[in-house]
Amino acid sequence: MELLTMSKKERQVLETMYRMDRGEVTRSEAGRILGFSSRHVYRVYARWKASGDGALVHRSRGGHSGRGYPLEVRNNVLRLYHAGYSDYAPSLFSEILSEQHGLTIHRETLRRWLLDVGLWKPAEQGRKRSKHRRARPRRRERGALLQLDGSPHDWFEGRNPEWKELTLLVLIDDASGRSMLRFSRSEDTQSVFELLRAYCQRYGLPKAVYTDFGTVYWTDGGTTQYERALRELGIEVIRAYSPQAKGRVERANRTHQDRLVKALRQRGIATIEEANRFLDEEYTAKHNQRFAVKERLADVHRPIDAGSLDRAFAIVEERIVRNDHTIVLATVRWQIEKPGSEDRYLAPSPGAKVEARVYLDGSVHVFAGEQEVRVTRVAERLGTQAEQNDQKQQWLGIPGRTKTKATSRHVIAKRIINISTPQ
Repeated sequence: MELLTMSKKERQVLETMYRMDRGEVTRSEAGRILGFSSRHVYRVYARWKASGDGALVHRSRGGHSGRGYPLEVRNNVLRLYHAGYSDYAPSLFSEILSEQHGLTIHRETLRRWLLDVGLWKPAEQGRKRSKHRRARPRRRERGALLQLDGSPHDWFEGRNPEWKELTLLVLIDDASGRSMLRFSRSEDTQSVFELLRAYCQRYGLPKAVYTDFGTVYWTDGGTTQYERALRELGIEVIRAYSPQAKGRVERANRTHQDRLVKALRQRGIATIEEANRFLDEEYTAKHNQRFAVKERLADVHRPIDAGSLDRAFAIVEERIVRNDHTIVLATVRWQIEKPGSEDRYLAPSPGAKVEARVYLDGSVHVFAGEQEVRVTRVAERLGTQAEQNDQKQQWLGIPGRTKTKATSRHVIAKRIINISTPQ
């Protein structure tokens, strides 16, 4: 027995044809019921009597739409997706088709085609219902709030065995969605400082920065270098108590783990230097053009000079001046020079406290109060292994860490403390 799929309107026409056949309604009455003219009722009735119930089903059903894409185009697109883009989402695949293959096809059309042939699966259904949360509206001005997070991932997909996992630092403006990105070995103090300094130099100082409770941003035993730097610059430090609280940057991380991975793959990029160059020259601008808010917003960034940024985004330690007017910094002894006739500072006395800062370029600067004093490198002071480990830990502001954590921060410390005498 043949099964027919009919619309509600077609079922109404079929019922009316049966009533006409039984003599319950006339042709004119059937026309008023169906909204047909008497001539059209006659044509439909004649077709039904000749071919049966199937004659009332729309004859173009199941065929290819004359308004749709040609079947050849559809099949070629599906073959292209299967051959080289099988892990691309429909939205990204639509952009790739437009940019690289000259085909403009809406993402929902692609989604329908891929679902029809089983090349794409919809989002998982029946997920556990999450805790109810209230949406937080965007800030209204650029620079009112930045969200900062690190996204560790296999960005090179095994193309470089040396870097099986890198961290993408993502800094995103809450109001506009404008991002600044940088690859680093890990989410460490130096890398975070480099990204924040680049942002502040380009756009100015934001009002607040929103992060999680990572060891770079928070410690239960004092103040981190990150907190100290932002407070020196008058930037409010805000922390998120859940990933959902900083959802804008978390969603951006997922987007980059999809789109950026594929962009790096297409270009064969497999080193940090090449990846950061690609971010600066192409990817970030294109991403902001695609996802950032385009409406005009007020800008509340504050201007800042480069010298103040250098001084703030540095590793800072307090030291005691020895009797020979030297200090020890990261296992190196530094001599405080006697002020000359052109100098405008007084040499700190033995026992006085001075502030030592290692800038991001590796240079060492020592301050007595607000005045910088001249220092020269004297000699290494290696000390015992235990003293070196303690000093490296304290240098990064990570007290009370386990031996494993201290070892993982050792590489970071050696990279930050690339000591050279200031010019």
